[in-house]
Amino acid sequence: MLSQPTIMTHPMSTPDGTVLLVYNMRPTASTNLVIGLKETKKPLSVHGFAPGAMTLSEMPFEYRDGRVWITVPTLESHGVGTILRVRHTPVPADNRKQELKAHTVAQLQSNEVRTLSAGLWFAGLNPDWGLSDKVEPFLAHEAWEVRLAAAEALWRLDNKASAPRIFAVYQGEKDHHVRSEMLYALAKLGHAEAGKLGLQALASPKDYVRRQAMRAVVALVQNGTEGGKPAPAALKTLAASAAEIANRSRMPNDDWGTGIGWKQQLLAVMPPKDIVDEAVEVFKNPNLVDAKSPWGNDANAFASAIANSDALFAEYSRRNLPGEQSLVLAIAARRRAPVLVKAMQEMLPKVEAPNVWPFLSALDFQHDKALTKQAFLMRDKMRPEIVPNLPPVMERTFGANVGANSAEWEAWFKAHQN
Repeated sequence: MLSQPTIMTHPMSTPDGTVLLVYNMRPTASTNLVIGLKETKKPLSVHGFAPGAMTLSEMPFEYRDGRVWITVPTLESHGVGTILRVRHTPVPADNRKQELKAHTVAQLQSNEVRTLSAGLWFAGLNPDWGLSDKVEPFLAHEAWEVRLAAAEALWRLDNKASAPRIFAVYQGEKDHHVRSEMLYALAKLGHAEAGKLGLQALASPKDYVRRQAMRAVVALVQNGTEGGKPAPAALKTLAASAAEIANRSRMPNDDWGTGIGWKQQLLAVMPPKDIVDEAVEVFKNPNLVDAKSPWGNDANAFASAIANSDALFAEYSRRNLPGEQSLVLAIAARRRAPVLVKAMQEMLPKVEAPNVWPFLSALDFQHDKALTKQAFLMRDKMRPEIVPNLPPVMERTFGANVGANSAEWEAWFKAHQN
């Protein structure tokens, strides 16, 4: 039994208990979902995953009328599910971490390259094992794969004492894959020469080397501004120099799986006034080929940088959101803020034709009920291309399960005026 519709479940039972797969078919997260599951007796425990968590935690439950009643505080929206474990036997002892550590120590004693590399990888992912002293000697191993794995493990372990050793072997390293990982390790560990070496590598004729060098420069910038620290002058100079070199080779705006490209990362440490001025210019002239800026003419990079940097966004807000409508919407699709909601409310009846989809993206991202309701109520005054795309946004904002019928939405809003 489920307290809410459009939730898919699939129980798999054994004498020891039941594993229950739960999947949300709704466009919005479900809260306080109550599940009633038939069980012949009261279970010893129920475990589940919290949103975004990778470990099971104990959950409260009730047992009455031949069912165990479980309340799931939050079930994430469509595309994400969870697993519940109803147990009739005690939770078995979990020795997997100890077994994995023992297996890793054995791997580090192997003569086989792939086995050694795997052991180094696991050692780097588990700093609590204290295997740094076993990792460092492999920086001089004859196999390049092992040397690369050792460099990666040392920066993952945050073993700053290894930085001088990495720097020493970097000087004589010939393999460009290993050199790139060693450079990144030096940046992550804060070696004094990492910035200089990064700029040198950015000028390499090899595309792979250049892109990995930028990864190292970004790591230096992140470390230098960690915790909201203001960027020192040397870091700003490094960022500007790196951008200029990268722009000459038309380097792609890599993000290495973080969702934030190197341009946005480096832009965030530059003088806010200059960056806002350049962003305004880029959005004013979107087809400009020969950009004056070392950052190129990447409008998305500027919008993302302003949205993700408190300092840049503060400057942009202080100046009353200068620039084109497209710049406001690009930022509003990446950052939630009352000042952006107000700007969007004012532009509702005058959204420009090229900005229809940017407007809808920003409306969806802001997730602001007052703004979304106002857009629906003003639909007769808005561009006709926007109107049929409002219901999905309203569903994600309100979670009303109304559908696409305007009359039904009007009735729903009337019934939920508060």
